[in-house]
Amino acid sequence: MTEITTNTIIDSLSEYVKSKTPIAPSTWVDAAAKLNLLLSDENDILYELEHKIAVDRKDYMEQGMTAAKAKVYVEATDGYKDYRKQKARIEQVIEFVRIAKVQSRVRSEEFKGY
Repeated sequence: MTEITTNTIIDSLSEYVKSKTPIAPSTWVDAAAKLNLLLSDENDILYELEHKIAVDRKDYMEQGMTAAKAKVYVEATDGYKDYRKQKARIEQVIEFVRIAKVQSRVRSEEFKGY
């Protein structure tokens, strides 16, 4: 059995969109509920990345760098890039849940013939 992650959910819905396949209201609701539950895992990853960045910044400052210079050095690392990607991922999931709620309502009304 394949593990369900935020990536697998978003990727499967992307396939629907790319193939122009209508998505049922129940699918929108199901995806939104799963994403909402999995959001805590994504937040845990973000917190770990934030902690690593803070430690790196502290280490640079302990080496005598100013806060501004340490910030520049930290922002040039792959860890900071991963942090920014993770932050964007969480924002994407939150926005998807919002859209899914609206889509579910709209699709449900369409199915009813309103």
